[in-house]
Amino acid sequence: MRFISRIKGKKGDQFEIPYFDPCDGGVKAKVFFLLEAAGPQAVLSGFISRNNPDQTAVNMCNFLSEVNICRKDTLIWNIVPWYIGDDEKIHGKKTRRPKSNEIKDGLEHLMKLLKLFRLPGLKAIVLLGEKAQKVKLQLKQKLPKLNLFSCPHPSPQSVGTKEKSKKNWKLVKEKLQHVSNFLLENK
Repeated sequence: MRFISRIKGKKGDQFEIPYFDPCDGGVKAKVFFLLEAAGPQAVLSGFISRNNPDQTAVNMCNFLSEVNICRKDTLIWNIVPWYIGDDEKIHGKKTRRPKSNEIKDGLEHLMKLLKLFRLPGLKAIVLLGEKAQKVKLQLKQKLPKLNLFSCPHPSPQSVGTKEKSKKNWKLVKEKLQHVSNFLLENK
């Protein structure tokens, strides 16, 4: 919680940053899921959680359950940890896509987070979506011992009902199954 408070202190109180889900693994996490940006439901609940009442959270929960990745082995965060939607942010509003400068700023906070938490059991980071994947090279350089996985974002726009989305649904499940297998092989 102090980590989030420090970011808010640096960025300003107008930046709404949800906390980590206390039901997830925290410092004992084995896999770190990095999404794009905090959505309005995360702001409302106060947590980045697969239990939030939005379709991305529901999809994330379903995917992780289907591939048997234990909740206590996970930690979920966003490359841009603060809300970046329109000013009337809550009911029915969308989060806009992160800008390059926001991703760069978010990466600095992510590196501080990983250093601060010193996640001793962390084995992998999963980059969910194009914006999160923009930091792959930097993460590979700064954290060479961690395994990095890339995966489509679990949002309804990415894994919805259209033909391309159906392909992404299968791809997300396939990629997360690779992560699950990796975790089993590297206990």
